[in-house]
Amino acid sequence: MNMEKDKKLAQVFHYDLYGKREDKYSFLLNNNLQTVQWQQLEFNDENYFFVPKDFSLKEEYEKGFKIEELFPTKSSGVKTHNDDELVDFKTFVENNQSYSYRPFDMRFINYDLKKVVRHRFQIMQHFLKGENIGLCICRQQSTFDFQHVFVSNVITDMCAVSSQTKETTYIFPLYLYPATDKLFSDEKRKPNLNATIVNEISERLGLLFAEERNSTPLEGCQQGGMVNSPPLEGCQQGGMVNSPPLEGCQSQTDGVVRNTQNYMALPYNPKLKERAKKLRKAGNLSEVLFWNQVKNKQFKNFDFDRQKIIGNYIVDFYCTNCNVVIEIDGSSHDDKQEYDAIRDEYLKSLGLKVIHIEDIDIKKNLERVMDMLYNHPALNHPLIPLEEGNLPPRQSTTDTPPKEGNFTPTDVLDYIYAVLHSPTYRERYKEFLKIDFPRVPYPENAEQFWKLVALGEKLRRLHLMEDLERQDGIADFPIAGSNEVEKPEYSPPLEGWQSQTDGVVNAPPLWQPQTDGVVNAPPLAGARGGKVYINNTQYFDNIPLVAWNFYIGGYQPAQKWLKDRKGRKLGYEDIVHYQKMIWVLMETGEVMREIDKVAGEGKNS
Repeated sequence: MNMEKDKKLAQVFHYDLYGKREDKYSFLLNNNLQTVQWQQLEFNDENYFFVPKDFSLKEEYEKGFKIEELFPTKSSGVKTHNDDELVDFKTFVENNQSYSYRPFDMRFINYDLKKVVRHRFQIMQHFLKGENIGLCICRQQSTFDFQHVFVSNVITDMCAVSSQTKETTYIFPLYLYPATDKLFSDEKRKPNLNATIVNEISERLGLLFAEERNSTPLEGCQQGGMVNSPPLEGCQQGGMVNSPPLEGCQSQTDGVVRNTQNYMALPYNPKLKERAKKLRKAGNLSEVLFWNQVKNKQFKNFDFDRQKIIGNYIVDFYCTNCNVVIEIDGSSHDDKQEYDAIRDEYLKSLGLKVIHIEDIDIKKNLERVMDMLYNHPALNHPLIPLEEGNLPPRQSTTDTPPKEGNFTPTDVLDYIYAVLHSPTYRERYKEFLKIDFPRVPYPENAEQFWKLVALGEKLRRLHLMEDLERQDGIADFPIAGSNEVEKPEYSPPLEGWQSQTDGVVNAPPLWQPQTDGVVNAPPLAGARGGKVYINNTQYFDNIPLVAWNFYIGGYQPAQKWLKDRKGRKLGYEDIVHYQKMIWVLMETGEVMREIDKVAGEGKNS
């Protein structure tokens, strides 16, 4: 067998045949493999699709940033493997937590980590420790075009957005809270955002980045917003600069004085001094064991520092003679691969080498660890002073002062939420959105950004049903009765009702002009709706067909919510909730139109 020949990809041909069964039989009887007008498919190393795909916009699409890169920490939603026992409409006596089960369907979960099989606690803990927002997205679509985006502020189910095959819900928390076993009660939550992407947005907009809405960017940070090292170790909004220091970010020489050039040349955040001091006193066993091997120049007469502040990080050990950082990784690092990678990249940008050692190796094989380090090439170099003249090139600031104002993590999320709800965006990039997490175009300018942020915020608050009032004349529930849901059915109005097909509009293009601009957007609200019967006599009145048929992910919430309550009696709060939900679905369609309009203006400005 010729192995080299076998590695060549086969040719694949495709032909679509639509119609009734009889027509298909007739076609097959009257044609053969030679007479069918086949279309040859082109393969690439990334994907092997057996249907035609239009990837002509790939270059344009890939100019945007990846969602999974912007939010480094993510996870699929919770899977209990026993919803009947662990998820309910009523609260549990123990381990009770609010649970985002389906769109607009909030339930309760017995969040016992011993019973919930896939509890995803490493991610869900960030929704238990304080206020948070999570972007909910499916990585792939198997049955529909992209409409798979929602938002949550509590623990979230893996089928929250869709239960279709391959359409698992992933949740991207906006903020990360400190671990419960940390020594310091004053630690604050940190944005779960990639500093490089945030910097790019900041520079494009000429705006500063602030970690919290009520905070101001740290004085001395680069004009673009975030600085070279991401603020993940407790420093408010970065704050690190190179020598000479800017106001608000003093250099190492302004703090603890050392007698080595290397020590003094590294960037230093004085706000971390107390934390580093307490970490030294904490006495982590593996760190103490290692420290006893290297302190007082016992190791090759090299000078080591413990809990050394470099930039916005506190590293375990630093060798000033060889510019080497040594990190001892325990179980706390198991779910911090992205964080460690970002930190290591920053340290390497300063000309430092990073060596990772497992905690268990220190405890059980300390002698072998020290032998390994003794022969490690990074620890066999002579002194290399890190002076200003030989520091690696750093990211420069812009000459133009930023415009007034700043933006926050919530603004970034709201911008994304708006873009992902644009009908034109969904249509234009639908082939890409089916196969992986979305890419989002960078904002064109500050004016467009803030308009989309406002619309994204409106959508977010609608979908979280924050501060909503019931709207008179929408989904009225006029007939008294048992309130039991038997078989939900939609009954259109006898006359004057607007069908869903009337909703095709010429929407403004989002990022670049389309050939026709036609997008299937929900029809305008305001038309008289039909009735939704829950049993033979009771119904919700004036429900527009667009709301009844509206999709979020793999669900039609107005229908799904009622079907999931079949056999249950609706209480007063249930009725009001459903009325609000219908209004939210109607408003969502309106906001989607506005998003397309704003995005089109931004592109044409």
